[in-house]
This record gives sequence, C-alpha cells and structure tokens, in this order.
Amino acid sequence: MKKFFTFILATLLSINVFAQCPLSTAVDFTATDCTGTAGASVEISDITTTNTTVTATFTPNEDCASYYYMIGTEAEMAMWVQMMQTPLEQLVMQWGIQTTGVVTYTWTDQAPGTEYTIYVVPVNADETLGELVTATATTTAAGGPGVSEIEMTVEVLSPTEVKTYTTPNDQTAEYHYGLIEKAYYEEIGEEGLIQIIQEDMYPYYEYNEWIWLDLSPETEYYGFARGFNANGEWGTITLVPFTTMPDAIGDVNALSFNIFPNPANDFVKIEGNDLKTVEIFNMTGQAVVKQDVSGNELTISTENLESGVYFVKVNGTMTQKLVVR
Repeated sequence: MKKFFTFILATLLSINVFAQCPLSTAVDFTATDCTGTAGASVEISDITTTNTTVTATFTPNEDCASYYYMIGTEAEMAMWVQMMQTPLEQLVMQWGIQTTGVVTYTWTDQAPGTEYTIYVVPVNADETLGELVTATATTTAAGGPGVSEIEMTVEVLSPTEVKTYTTPNDQTAEYHYGLIEKAYYEEIGEEGLIQIIQEDMYPYYEYNEWIWLDLSPETEYYGFARGFNANGEWGTITLVPFTTMPDAIGDVNALSFNIFPNPANDFVKIEGNDLKTVEIFNMTGQAVVKQDVSGNELTISTENLESGVYFVKVNGTMTQKLVVR
C-alpha cells in the first residue's frame, strides 16, 4: 500500500469536507443516494486474487451514468474518514477511478495475506449518488516455511546512479532492500543494518527494479536485502559490494587519450600522452584490469573479459566507456 498512501498524502490539501450521510458496508445491489432515491447501482463480480493482485469486474445498471471505484483495507479507510472528517463516498470519488460501462480492473502491489475492501460509488444521470457498494477480497499468503533468500544485482550507470534488481525466493513472504556506504556499514555493523531493515516502512514481495540517484562518485557501497518467510522468520542478509564510477566521464574528443577498437573483440589499444596507470572496471565498479604504464600506448587483451560494458580509467582521473563483444 506504499503507493496508495503516497497518493493520498499528495492529495490531502485538495479534499473538501462534505456533510455526512448514512453509509452501507454490505454488498447491496439496490443502491440509493443519500436522500433515499433508488437508481444507479454497480455489481462487483468475478473477484480473483494472487498474493499481490486483486482483480474485479464492475457492471453498472441502466440507471448508472458513471461510477468511481478503488480498493483499500477497512482499517485504512476508517482512519482517513476520521482524520479528514469526510464521508467515505467522497474519499472514493477523490481517490478512485471514474469510468462508465463494464470494466475489469486489476490492482497490483497489494500486500499478501491481507483482506481488502473494494469500494464503488455509482452516479445517477442527475449527478446524485447511488449507495456505496462494497465487496471484500483477500490476497493469498506468500512465502513458505523455509529460509528467505534475496538475490540482488547492482548495475552502475553513472558516477551518481545505479540500478538494482532484487528477486526473492519462493520462501519469502516479504523483504526490504537498499544501499549503504561501506564506511557507514563498517561503523554501525551488521546489527545496525538489521535495525535499519526492520524499521523500513516499504516492503516488497516480488521481483523489483529501481534506479538510485544522487550517489557519491567513486565511493564504495553495499547493496543490501533481507526478507522473512511465512512464519515471520528473518533470513540472512544479502550484501553486494560495488563502487560508483569516477566523476570524470566526458566526451571522447575532450579527453587526452583514445581507446580502439571500440567495441573490442580480442584486444583494445589505449593511446595518450604520458600514460601512467590504466584500469578497466565492470558495471558493478569492480576493477578487472589494473596495469602500470610507461609511455604513450598500451595494448590489453580482452579475451578473458565477458561481453558487456566496461569503463577504462587512465591516470586515475579520465574515464571512457568500452564495449567488449
């Protein structure tokens, strides 16, 4: 529900306070508006769930000009009604999706093993509201009794950006992940990192990709992840070391060295003035080649390098991208 709450908080200032009217909490397909006039109604049917999704079909009757629908837990919606002093129908109209006709919709990123309520507000042709229609749907539980394990890959994109890929195993019910500077991790230790993970407010349940911005150039980090199983038992911490790129990548013509052929098949030649050191880094920031140089050129074999993108760093400051086939 992270996205749900983020969206709600972003719209709080735009909500008007309306007078209360009696609400229905049962599925009632003979809808009435707040003044008791029969009319617009919507049937909720064909509800299916997975551990992170809820799907439902909405079928309006002939008196229904349009309708709004959304999903949330009963406790969440009761909290917002109390906090905003706003009728539930108005919250559904503020935060829900407005549509007409028969619609089948799937909500994603829901929490496993959680009972949700689907809310629908029908609207008559004269813009009066029909009675609130609801139905419940419970997502299936995730994970198993085994050890939770999270696979994590980090791809360095620039001196200040990396992309992470996280995949939980089938025993994982919920997991959390993030980045931490290596120096800070060494300061707080594993126990400190465990506390950070357990206090994190943003759970994940499935494969996830994310691009992290505003990192420090040429800095050692750890990507970390940890989850728990269906019994609430935490697994081991996944730690993936990586180093961000130097902050000196620029246009090839602006640098004082050249690399060719690029892309490279068997070898790459580096030419420049007064070469002293040449390093080649992979996409995780690990140095796969490091060689001292005395002169203006160096030839390096690429036969032992896997196909992919690398970065060539010369004299500790200047960097260019290299593609190995």
